[in-house]
Amino acid sequence: IAAEMREKGLDFTTRIKQGVAFHRIIETAEEENADLIVLGKGKAEEKNIIGGTALKVLRGSKTPVYIARDEEPVKKIKKILVPTVLSRILSRDLEFTLSMANQVDADIYSLNI
Repeated sequence: IAAEMREKGLDFTTRIKQGVAFHRIIETAEEENADLIVLGKGKAEEKNIIGGTALKVLRGSKTPVYIARDEEPVKKIKKILVPTVLSRILSRDLEFTLSMANQVDADIYSLNI
């Protein structure tokens, strides 16, 4: 995979670590100063939408997390929905969304609840 990525002009680094998966994912994101963690939805049980590791990374990471679904092809991000609570319209989520939208040239839709 690394050779194929390099042929496309992309940097690609592989690390192998042992331990509790969500701890190692969060730890490596911090060590590498990652801007985004991309995870599969994991082994979701019927009552859960995502698996345990993905859920623990979502809860414990300071780095934004994107959950990729198997059936969805990668597409250009054109519109971003950011739900906010009316009492906190200028939230951290909105600030992050503004920054991301600026970088990927996307429109923002705010849902105030």
